[in-house]
Amino acid sequence: MTPSILIGGKLSQETRKWLVNQDVKFTEHVDGQWLNEGFDAYLFLTSTDIRHYKEAGNMPMPGSLVLTSGEHSALEAYKAFPNEVRIINGDDELTFVQYSYLHFIGALRDDAREPDLRYENLQWE
Repeated sequence: MTPSILIGGKLSQETRKWLVNQDVKFTEHVDGQWLNEGFDAYLFLTSTDIRHYKEAGNMPMPGSLVLTSGEHSALEAYKAFPNEVRIINGDDELTFVQYSYLHFIGALRDDAREPDLRYENLQWE
């Protein structure tokens, strides 16, 4: 199963390339865009990305995981969505997306709280 992931905000070319190399189906949310589509996971780098997503009339699918890049964005997500919210620490956008993806597929594989980081086929750049 190929997961579908929503990314709150525009990504750098480097991060897009990494996701494409992993064969991940992803959508970037642009401010004000209403999306009539459900995703397996929702990744938000900032509180502003969460507010823009919700202000456009969007909500994560029930049961989908919301992954945030820090305590401030996690608090905003807890206030905005009824979904389970997890904080993923990453020093930059690419690292956050990589760790989030690993965490998500680890959670998909065996509903583990921590991702299994033994993925030999992942391409790190």
